[in-house]
Amino acid sequence: MAEKDYEELDGATCARLHRGEVLVETAEVPGSNTPSVVVRGVVEATPERVWAIIDDTANYSKNLTGLKRSEEISRQGEVVRVRVTVGMPFPLKNLTSMTEGVHTVVPGERYSRVWKLLEGDYHHNAGSWTLVPFDGAAGRTFVIYKLHAEPKIRIPKKIQMLVQKKAAPEI
Repeated sequence: MAEKDYEELDGATCARLHRGEVLVETAEVPGSNTPSVVVRGVVEATPERVWAIIDDTANYSKNLTGLKRSEEISRQGEVVRVRVTVGMPFPLKNLTSMTEGVHTVVPGERYSRVWKLLEGDYHHNAGSWTLVPFDGAAGRTFVIYKLHAEPKIRIPKKIQMLVQKKAAPEI
């Protein structure tokens, strides 16, 4: 799914965002048993404030729903390696991965973290956070969260989609 800034969205979608709706889309991924998810929404905070949370990878488990553990392994310029553990419902085991993300900041305009899997309990784990000012308002941020994560454990497709649609907006 192509990433769209809010300016590129149709009027009805922008109106939903203005009303505070969190928009969730899933899509089949060729060659994968797991769909991708894209979540779009507006946060009542400046992009700089939201970015401070996204950039603070060591504290993801404190700031992002569903994460049991997070540890920043290294940071060299824009490249950040982080190990996170996602809490799974019983009887499934928690999932751990180490990812490498590139953090790109254009102050006041665009903030992004794009990551890929290095190792862990997944066949595939890639995604991104993109933050831009919303509708020219200084105190609002348009957030786009994209994820395609395919764990090595078998999870029925209906449960995967249900979890993605419920958990992703909570993040």
